[in-house]
Amino acid sequence: MKFVGLVSGGKDSCFNILHCINLGHELVALANLYPPADHRSDELDSFMYQTVGFHAVELYGEALGVPLYRSPILGKSIAQGLDYSETANDESEDLYLLLQKVKSAHPDVQGVSVGAILSTYQRTRVENVCSRLGLVSLAFLWQRSQAELLDEIIDSGVDARIIKTAGIGLNKTHLGKSLAEMRGELIKLNKIYGLHLCGEGGEYETLVFNAPIFRKKLVIVDTTIVDHSSDDVSYLRLRVVLEPKSVEERAQEAKYITTTPPLFETKFQDYYEEIFEDASRISEAPELGVRERTRVIEEVVIDTRNLLSVSNITSNSNTLEGEVEDVFTHLISTLKDKDLSIDSVVFVSLLISDMSKFQDINRLYNRYFVKPNPPARFCIQTTIPGNRQVQLSAIAVRHGKRDGLHVQGQSYWAPANIGPYSQAISSNGLTYLAGQIGLTPATMTLVTEPLQELVLSLQNISRVQEATCSDPAYGVAFVSHFDSSSAGLVEKLWDTYVESSSFASLSKPALLVAGVPGLPRNASYELTCLGIEKAYHIQYVNEHDELDSDDDSAKGKHEPLFVWPQEYSEATVLGITRFGHKTTITTASDSPKDLTEVAKESTYGTLISATVYSTIHSAADIEFPCEIIPTTWLNYRGKPVSIGAVFLFSH
Repeated sequence: MKFVGLVSGGKDSCFNILHCINLGHELVALANLYPPADHRSDELDSFMYQTVGFHAVELYGEALGVPLYRSPILGKSIAQGLDYSETANDESEDLYLLLQKVKSAHPDVQGVSVGAILSTYQRTRVENVCSRLGLVSLAFLWQRSQAELLDEIIDSGVDARIIKTAGIGLNKTHLGKSLAEMRGELIKLNKIYGLHLCGEGGEYETLVFNAPIFRKKLVIVDTTIVDHSSDDVSYLRLRVVLEPKSVEERAQEAKYITTTPPLFETKFQDYYEEIFEDASRISEAPELGVRERTRVIEEVVIDTRNLLSVSNITSNSNTLEGEVEDVFTHLISTLKDKDLSIDSVVFVSLLISDMSKFQDINRLYNRYFVKPNPPARFCIQTTIPGNRQVQLSAIAVRHGKRDGLHVQGQSYWAPANIGPYSQAISSNGLTYLAGQIGLTPATMTLVTEPLQELVLSLQNISRVQEATCSDPAYGVAFVSHFDSSSAGLVEKLWDTYVESSSFASLSKPALLVAGVPGLPRNASYELTCLGIEKAYHIQYVNEHDELDSDDDSAKGKHEPLFVWPQEYSEATVLGITRFGHKTTITTASDSPKDLTEVAKESTYGTLISATVYSTIHSAADIEFPCEIIPTTWLNYRGKPVSIGAVFLFSH
């Protein structure tokens, strides 16, 4: 796509442009915001923009051979929370006006390059502006390792030099030095003081004088060191000119490499290779369908002190738009009756009867979640009883902080959620994770090899878990296009993952594997999890070890205790996770009666929510309140079963 590069003059904005070009995008313009004319200092007190060295940026258009659009920063840091909505006189609105001007001059611009690495504050504002202008944020440095980035920037031929120091261990003697010259010192300060290697803590700022994408290079004519009012904070005031590059310089630049991260990080590449041979033993089953249930599933509401679970909402409207409107009208009404609003919802499961209507449903769905951080969500295709096209279930919270992770920019990290749902919502110790399929994050395209697709979907959800500091209480894997012979492959991958992860000191959280007729993007796999914030003590209980609540050695620890699931009855095995005042139970059987006994077991506490996955049983067979998801087949702990469930209890 054609894109505009946001430039501050610093290394990150320049290096991200390199990655955009390397991925096949076309740079058509640059955009820069700078201090207003009446501002006496080169540095503006901004939470959003780097302004030191802004005088040099006026040469960047000629240096890169594209138009440069510039505007003064007239707004202030008014909206200072991490999330952002349009706010009058905020400095983010200056970016909106600038990009609006660029888009007017270049109507075919689709993307915006931004050099954010860790700053959620910066990312959410750029994504908000892009969303309002119909643009895509391209942020290929997002969540990258700073140690890797530092070396990659140096190796790429980007001549970035330090022009401001503001971190412990750095001072004015370091001004003007290149990152290559400073590499050893930065690593030493990182080990001693925890200094961010790429200056993400504001420890230093840089100016790029040359790069392989520059047609001309910047050359210093004069410098002045300016001491800030704060101790050990200094910056360079520069006068620079442009000079042509020599033939030798251009020849040297041809040797530089912009390193693209591999599709899989090392451990996931190892997982892929470990299960590769097993992939040849699974069978395709593109025509599998869910047995028709003629009886409409009844709506279920579970109302507890802090959570409201509303399940199985459908409509008998004769149009798709009518069904979606009815479902949401009913959800909003139910929430209102409980003194809640649509903004209280943290998770949605969306069942649709025909995945070809996914985009139409998304468009309608988007009308109802307009504030930052919409609920996390998974979406599958299945047969909905009563010939319905849509079934929706939702979980809402009453109290406590609601933190969202809604990354909408394309990156190497995890798939962007440009649509109306977040990657994760965390509240009261629980992290509700959206379903992940095997999309390549940088391109948002589905990988073509099914095994890669499976491993990538796990890597994607794992990265979201890491970003939200959560561990899985349990997992659910949806499989399309393959029969139950693929369940063993999915389970082996899950086992390998949890046994090699930091949360798997002894064993593993449970996994249900369910076959469904279809998934978004015609994917073969979709993984979703309920996460537990790492601050909570987690215990995975099983048949080999009873949970001893009087064990003082387990109290107060943040490291989880993992053991194997316990046998509840001859036919039923439970995977139990206990954390704080909550317990999750994952189980499966061939008898709804077994699951009913678990749901009504008072020793686990009060039932907060329940989801049942069933291949043959109708709603009439299930004697406890739950969401019901029809499936084509179901596997649990290596065995085919006809019905499975995940429960959440509070005690």
